[in-house]
Amino acid sequence: MASPYPLDEDVLVVVPSIYLISPSQGTVGSTITISGNGFVANSPGTITFGPNNNFRTTLNTTGSGTFVSVTFVVDAQAFGTTTVVAATGDAVGTGSFKIMANIRPLSPTIGTVGSWVTINGFGFISGNPVTIVFGNTSMPNVTTNSSNGTFTTSFTVPPTPGTTAIVQATKGASIGTDTYTIIPRIYSVNPSQGSIGTLITVKGDGLGANDNVTVNFGAVVASSTT
Repeated sequence: MASPYPLDEDVLVVVPSIYLISPSQGTVGSTITISGNGFVANSPGTITFGPNNNFRTTLNTTGSGTFVSVTFVVDAQAFGTTTVVAATGDAVGTGSFKIMANIRPLSPTIGTVGSWVTINGFGFISGNPVTIVFGNTSMPNVTTNSSNGTFTTSFTVPPTPGTTAIVQATKGASIGTDTYTIIPRIYSVNPSQGSIGTLITVKGDGLGANDNVTVNFGAVVASSTT
């Protein structure tokens, strides 16, 4: 018997979704893991990432239209929030990931005052001068690449107290830091030769501030304060 009442019918539309991006922020070179559902079942797909929709990797969905734990590595991009896109045919889901600034690596990571050091920066605000501070010394500014927020600069290690210096590069909210180990050295012995009774002056750097320093010369021990 037919129902005397009209039947209501609703259509449920399943929307593709990236439900997991882990971590949600990180630096260039980080590995991202993503998972999604609501995509075309048993279908190959692609993941693109960034302002230019750069192809990152492929995916394959299950019979229920899901994919789990697909990974890719963050390529060189400027600081800020960027878009992750997963697609199987016309089913497209999006998510977001925040690019953070970092310095990697200092080269070398250890040396004396006066040594040459190179800094590579990634994930900074693009096209703007970056302020670099080595310990307490401001170094010459450098401008990032206009598209992907990278830079490379080199300079000599300035006189810095202590055996470890914090290196920081800053542009607005994009800040990257690293550490540099300073090796103490004697950079001057004057005169470099002489007879017994000659007065010698010794100069050094890379030592702790206001530390007591012991100088050994054969069997003679002398002290000084930095």
